[in-house]
This record gives sequence, C-alpha cells and structure tokens, in this order.
Amino acid sequence: RRRVSGELWVQGQRTGSGYNFAAEGTLTLRPVSSLELQLLPQIYFSFGEPRYIGSGSQENELHLGRLQASSIGATARATYAFTTRLTVQVYGQLLLAVRHYDSFFSYRRPLDEARPAIRLSELMPAAAPRENPDSSDPVLNVSAILRWEYLPGSALFVVYSRSQGATGTYQPGGAAVLDLGILSRRTGSEALLLKWSHWYG
Repeated sequence: RRRVSGELWVQGQRTGSGYNFAAEGTLTLRPVSSLELQLLPQIYFSFGEPRYIGSGSQENELHLGRLQASSIGATARATYAFTTRLTVQVYGQLLLAVRHYDSFFSYRRPLDEARPAIRLSELMPAAAPRENPDSSDPVLNVSAILRWEYLPGSALFVVYSRSQGATGTYQPGGAAVLDLGILSRRTGSEALLLKWSHWYG
C-alpha cells in the first residue's frame, strides 16, 4: 500500500565461450488511492556463444557465428478507478532487440547423423556469409480497456489495441544497431472491440 515501491532482479552468467547478463525491475507508484502506475524495465545482453546462422555451400555444411544479442524494453501500466464500478486500464510495451554475428565458423555434419552434437573444438574458421545474418526487431504494443460494471455481475468492456513491429536487415559489412526508427517503415494494426456480459439472476 505504499505510494512508492520497487523490485530489482539481476543475473550474470559466465559460459565456456561467452557470458550473459539480464536485469528486470518493477517500479510502482500510487499517488492517490484511485490511481496506480507501474513501470517494468528490462535489459538483456549475451556475447560469445556460437549460434547456427544457415547452411553452407557444400553438402552437410553448417555455418555458425558468435552471437552478440542485446534487448532493451519497458512495459508501462496505468489503472484509474473513477468509481468502484468504472475503471480504465492503459498498457504500453516497447521492445528493441538486436542480433549481431562475427567470428564465423563452419562445421561438416556427418552424413549418417541428422542432429549431431557439435563441439567447439570441431568448428573451423570461415569467411563471413554473403548475406548479412544481422537483424533488429523493434516492437510497440499499446492497449486501453474501459470497464463498466453497470449491474452486479454484469459489465461492458471497450478495448482498443495497437500493435506495430518491424524487422531491420543489413547489407554485408554492416552491423545491427538498436534503432527505434525502423518502426516508422511499417504500419501497425489496430483493433477496437466491444464486449458485453449480462447476468440474469
């Protein structure tokens, strides 16, 4: 019931060929009894692990590259109660994710093994692929819900939602970056929904 409260979670992990770091937080504000605001930021970073990126030019050849992945995002929620029976909730989520590969490898899969276990010692250095495997994915989601309980057990909901996402690709030699501007290249989808429930008692 405090006006300001928060939580923080942090994790770091060292792997055989890289490391991972993740952090999430929650900040809750209650300036008045009828209003609650909540912010949930998150960050993730991974570096060094070889990951599959595609097939090579030769039969049973696999291409891998060391992945550097980053994502930054935040979720915001707001709830306001006009009365005990009339409330509005607003939700927004923004996420920026990027994947960059370097230090490429190749691996020749045995013909008699469909899914072999690949060891780091078996990877051979290789040139960068002709198509850049880097990518970035910004996502924006927004929604609002108006709830009116006009009778006990009976309610009317008005819901608005908007979703917008895009994928950024890069030319050979380029490197993926966190770029919110990619969203402007793709139109979003919107929806307006009405839900009515009535209890006959």
